[in-house]
Amino acid sequence: MAEKIANPVYLAEFNRCVGDNIKNVVRRLRSRGYEASLIRHKTTVILRRPAGQSFRKFKQDIAELVQDDIGSVIVSSTSGKMWLLDNKGNRPGEMQLIDESDV
Repeated sequence: MAEKIANPVYLAEFNRCVGDNIKNVVRRLRSRGYEASLIRHKTTVILRRPAGQSFRKFKQDIAELVQDDIGSVIVSSTSGKMWLLDNKGNRPGEMQLIDESDV
């Protein structure tokens, strides 16, 4: 059984974030209590959820940062899990767990 990580770090790569401005995404995350910083890759953010925040709220916050009709984001965690939110797909606005067996 995998060990639960107390406060995992996430890597989120945005495609068509709100306003097409990744720096604003980082500012919005920080204003909501996240630790967030850009890395060299243009649209990628490293972040950590605020202590005690639910994963449901985390998913909601991330979904609000991509454009409604065309935005997407892929998120990976230090736990090894990965999620995809693609507003162009058949389940827009829904963060879907990527099954490792699909790789």
